[in-house]
Amino acid sequence: VSSSDGNFDYAAGALFQTSDLFDRGSLNLLALPPASSSSTMNQNTRDISIYGQAGYDFGPFRVQGSLRYSNVRKKADYRRIMGVQAFREIGTVVRNFSAEVENDLWDPSIVLQYRPTSNIMLYASYQHGSKSGGFQGAISNAEAFSFVILPEKAESYE
Repeated sequence: VSSSDGNFDYAAGALFQTSDLFDRGSLNLLALPPASSSSTMNQNTRDISIYGQAGYDFGPFRVQGSLRYSNVRKKADYRRIMGVQAFREIGTVVRNFSAEVENDLWDPSIVLQYRPTSNIMLYASYQHGSKSGGFQGAISNAEAFSFVILPEKAESYE
């Protein structure tokens, strides 16, 4: 981060993160043992993100822009078992699938400011935001056709 006492300022950063998620759920119906089920989802995630922002003052005008790049890689396995002892993971495997997603995300923004007086500021901004894809597996009835969730993107004007 630069000092903010001049006309030009900036900030930059980076992130590297890994995470693991393990989810296990079971439904035990004593009256209907064949309907009892157990499901597990195991997900591994790796995130890399680089960020930069810069601004410059031109007297009463200011221009500020930023850019974030993210690469998110996720792998997941889902398994569901049904039967009398499904809660012990003994029974019939009714679902067993895996998937992998990788998203490259670019998120720019720009802000224009004008200060005609010290008490008034007018501005306009554009921002692009995104969220990586993932999996719908932490539920008891996941299906292969709907397991992968697509990435989301949004634009904002103000």
